[in-house]
Order: sequence, then C-alpha cells, then structure tokens
Amino acid sequence: GMYGREGRISDDLTPETYARLRKFLTDTGLPAEAMDGFRPWLAAMTLSITEMMKLGARPELGVDTYFESKAIRDHKPVRGLETTEFQIGIFAGMKKDVQEKMLLSTLREMATIEEDFPRMVEAWRRGDEEAIGKILLESMNAVPGLRRDVLDRRNQRWVKQISAFMKGDQTFMVVVGTGHMVGKKGLLKLFQRKG
Repeated sequence: GMYGREGRISDDLTPETYARLRKFLTDTGLPAEAMDGFRPWLAAMTLSITEMMKLGARPELGVDTYFESKAIRDHKPVRGLETTEFQIGIFAGMKKDVQEKMLLSTLREMATIEEDFPRMVEAWRRGDEEAIGKILLESMNAVPGLRRDVLDRRNQRWVKQISAFMKGDQTFMVVVGTGHMVGKKGLLKLFQRKG
C-alpha cells in the first residue's frame, strides 16, 4: 500500500484529484502531503477509517475482534476464510484508474459521513438489511468492479467453504463484515437460494 522510493500518490492521480486530496487533508488540519507515500486505495481506506474513528468508531471493539478474542480465551480454534495477503491483494491489484475512482468516491463521501455513518450504525443495530444494503452497496457502485471484487466474488467462494462446515459434525461460528450479508449477492440470499 506504500510507494517506498519508487513514487508517490501524485504519480497515479490526475492533477485535479491530487489537488482535491490535498485540499481535504488541509481542511481537516493535516499536512497536504500526508498521503504522498500512500497508494490511492490505501489513502481511500485510511481516510474512511480515520473519519469514522473521529465519529466514535473503534476497530478494536468490532464484532469480529470481540469474537476472535473470546474464542482465543476459550481455547477454540480460529481460522480465516481467506488470508490477509489475499484481502490486501484485492486492492493492490486494482488498476490505477479504479484506485483513483475509489479515492474520489471516498472524498465525496467524506462530505456526508457525519450523517451517513450514524445512519449506518443505527440500521445495523435494528438489523435493517435493506437500509444497510442501500448505504453500503450504493457507495460501492460508484467504483466499477469494486463490489464485484470486494463482495460478490468472495461471497461465492465463502458459500462453498461455509457449506463444507455444515456437512461436518462440528459447530462453527462464522463472522463476516456487514457488507457481505446484504443485497441479492449477499451471503443470506445466496444461502436462501441454495436451500
């Protein structure tokens, strides 16, 4: 996600997008060059996470972290549906123009995050699948191929893995991000169609 010595983010962005990023950073009190060493996809993710943390989100309090910690304390095995390297590879393998679109989409979303993030949290608390899907999936649709690569294809692979868990005599608990649960290609609908 970082350039190291071989470049900087301005090499992979149009001058307009780079100017917009710099303005956003200075408007939020950061140095304009704060993201120069980040590739566009990592800059987009970092900005999103940072802004959500400003609104009270705490990654260490996530459902996945809670249950992983509990399983470890209870001496239960924990394994991933995929590796961290695979997950990073999804973003690192994106073409430059797609990464730029992702960053631009993130910068646009930052204008309404103070209203959108609490709505998302409230929808999650209510279990409102339709509202969650609308918020999450519409934002992903702004970047061609993002939803397909980040959610849909992974969900297809996971259905096979999770189905294999169900065939055995052990009990498994599967924890995935909310975005994987919603929409026509979400895990819930895929399993319903599977019967």
